Amino acid sequence: MVNSTSIKNLYEENKGKLMARAFNLTFNIEDAEDLVQITMEKVSKNIEKLDDVMNFLPWAYTILRNSFIDQQRQKKNINFKSMSDLENYEEENSNKRSKFSKDDLKSCTSHLNQESDYIVKEKVEFTLMTIEKLKPQQRDIINMKKNGSSYEEIANELNIKIGTVMSNLSRIKEFISSEWERHLKNE
Repeated sequence: MVNSTSIKNLYEENKGKLMARAFNLTFNIEDAEDLVQITMEKVSKNIEKLDDVMNFLPWAYTILRNSFIDQQRQKKNINFKSMSDLENYEEENSNKRSKFSKDDLKSCTSHLNQESDYIVKEKVEFTLMTIEKLKPQQRDIINMKKNGSSYEEIANELNIKIGTVMSNLSRIKEFISSEWERHLKNE
């Protein structure tokens, strides 16, 4: 049985992954924080439905994504009948989202030495901007992998095959790499 202390521990262990996932959906820090808070409230209320603590993160991801869908429905009075409806909506409206802020970039690169790691900082910034160009499911895949999710966890969460996850990650890496090479040639 999972108690309130266990919930708190599970949250502390996974809050970074939940925040990253929420930010990947909202592209706004405040909205992501709100989404994580709503998710954790739902987790607390429904914790008895969790059969195995090892399944916490995929379960919490599902609650987070469903909470996001509910928010979008309420905000826009939009009826998503399927995940593909949500993905189509996200693609159509991705240009309306706020871009990564300088604070987001700063938090990613604050640990780097300014003099010796200029190229690394530039590549991080470029990579973040390139990730914005990806389809919503591709952003989810790379974000989940970046946050330590296994291929199996990603496949289960997104309801796709492990091979699809692996091939998408390979294509994403190739895309980012080729965009970086193109960027360097244009400088």
